[in-house]
Amino acid sequence: MTGKTRIMANGLWIALCMVLLAGGMLATGCEEVKPGECKCVVPSKQTEKEILAVADEMDEAYTKKNIKKVMSLFTSGKRITVIGALRGDVCRGRKAIRKALKRDFARIKVSTYRRTWTRVSACGDIAWLASGIKGVVKIKGGKKRKYNGRQTMVLRKCKKDGRWKIIQSHYSLPTWMPKKARIKAKAKAKARAKARAKAKAKK
Repeated sequence: MTGKTRIMANGLWIALCMVLLAGGMLATGCEEVKPGECKCVVPSKQTEKEILAVADEMDEAYTKKNIKKVMSLFTSGKRITVIGALRGDVCRGRKAIRKALKRDFARIKVSTYRRTWTRVSACGDIAWLASGIKGVVKIKGGKKRKYNGRQTMVLRKCKKDGRWKIIQSHYSLPTWMPKKARIKAKAKAKARAKARAKAKAKK
């Protein structure tokens, strides 16, 4: 194959890929969303209220070690996923989630936590939540430990009863940092916040 022929072949291949990609977008109803166009991520007050209610139910059920109640907040099917903070702590499907809950509740003696901040977004029948969590946990045979965590949840509104059900949940613990690094990071965060406030005031 000559250089010219190779260039033509590559051009045809790229063109074919673009056609297939465009066809895929048309077939699935997906189209590129430009910055500032998607306004549906801001939920209605009612949707936000309903999502926060699910989060509250989850908090209460988990602290009370109520497996049945926790599981009732998840959707059905094998595609639901829960990701924890420990290595290999990934549960796929209701059976795996129930098993993990039994394991956790068997070794946890005391568990209390509260959400320090929460942000809810939604688009149609899909919603997602992000939260900061601060709490205390005591494992059997161990001491009470304080922790700061983060949680995200993806939910979908069930067509049968109109209730929001959890599709995916992810919990993590921030990576530990030395004291000097934490102080430096906080200073940078304050400086960024001050700069944003200053820029906003100018507008």
